[in-house]
Amino acid sequence: MATKTGKYSATHTDFVLTDDNVGASAVDNVFGGSATVFSMHMDVPSNTTHLRLYDNADPTVGTTDPDFIFKLTENVCWTIVDGITFTNLSYAAVQEDGTSGTSSPAVTVKLHAVVR
Repeated sequence: MATKTGKYSATHTDFVLTDDNVGASAVDNVFGGSATVFSMHMDVPSNTTHLRLYDNADPTVGTTDPDFIFKLTENVCWTIVDGITFTNLSYAAVQEDGTSGTSSPAVTVKLHAVVR
């Protein structure tokens, strides 16, 4: 289940997105509109998992082509200086490479992201 917390200022709203069990069912339109991802930490204890990010309010995993696919084999952190902007951020994680797989990861995948 995805949760988010926010910090508001006069010009920006920063959120920390946390999902402690990303699976093959897409988490749809997390922010209900546009969002820019500035950093991500993916916790993958072992095995190979593919994290898919969609700029789509209601993607169908295995049918809708993701905008980004990250092959994960261990814990990793990324800082995205200019950010990646999404109109409707959705995500899922699967075992298979490519765009057609639908099997949930064999391990618990955790996603943490800073989003504005």
